[in-house]
Amino acid sequence: MDELFDLFDEDEQTLNRYETYKKAKRFMKNAMPRIMYMAGEDFTGAKGQIISGMPTGSSDGNAREDKVVLHVQAQEALNAILDACRNMPNDHRTILEYRCFKRMDWNEIYDNIYFGKTKAEEILIEALVMFAYNFVNHMNLLVFYEKEEETAKK
Repeated sequence: MDELFDLFDEDEQTLNRYETYKKAKRFMKNAMPRIMYMAGEDFTGAKGQIISGMPTGSSDGNAREDKVVLHVQAQEALNAILDACRNMPNDHRTILEYRCFKRMDWNEIYDNIYFGKTKAEEILIEALVMFAYNFVNHMNLLVFYEKEEETAKK
């Protein structure tokens, strides 16, 4: 129970929302496309047989097994990412989906939402910070002010 109250301890470091947003944005920009690609690929397809009188060894070695392992790990990572997005408010989840999962540009997003550019960008920043909080059990994307920065900030 004390661990829960430690989250609200005033002596703890303060979250740097801007740097957390940038780190989460970088994750979504760089890692998400690879994870989605790897999770969506079917690496278990049948390999054509070689018919010959001579016995041969496998030309794949462990390559197929490595691909299957990467595929499963990518699926697990994608599920963790989706879980981190599930508890967000609908507007936040929608804009995050459009921008980071579907890779829509802002003009396409504005055609599908009912509020303007400034509000949409604010919601995306909030959504990425929420994502960083929710995803912390898998990867820590949170950035905190250093103690010196905190005292200078106040």
